[in-house]
Amino acid sequence: MRDEAAFVLDSTILAECARGDTELIGMIQQFDADGVTLVVPALAVSAAVMGIAERPERSAVVRGICRLASAEFAGLVTFDDAVELARARAYEALLREPWDAHVAEAALNRRVPILTLDGERWKNAVRDISGELAVVVVADLGE
Repeated sequence: MRDEAAFVLDSTILAECARGDTELIGMIQQFDADGVTLVVPALAVSAAVMGIAERPERSAVVRGICRLASAEFAGLVTFDDAVELARARAYEALLREPWDAHVAEAALNRRVPILTLDGERWKNAVRDISGELAVVVVADLGE
């Protein structure tokens, strides 16, 4: 793990923020205020905005997360980025979607945990990529 606090945001976090979950948005804003690095993978953004592209205000929320001072946008820019994604996709049996592979790749490369609302989606990957992949599940903040 890195010395500073950081998380890779998966598509469940971004999608729920886009839907307007004010408690989750508040938590993300608090992380930003506290200087917690928030890694936002490009493919997780794509997954989060699928189906809401016709709602610009919802896409704007995800864009806003990417623009936070503590946000680090993880794009697919270089050849090496594509190779790393392909390597993460080798865990295809463990990960349901290509955006999950991108999230896993970002977490593995940066050695930081994934922040998610759906721990079940990461269960097999955490077990089989033993000790290298960590996941933090956000419980219902209203409880």
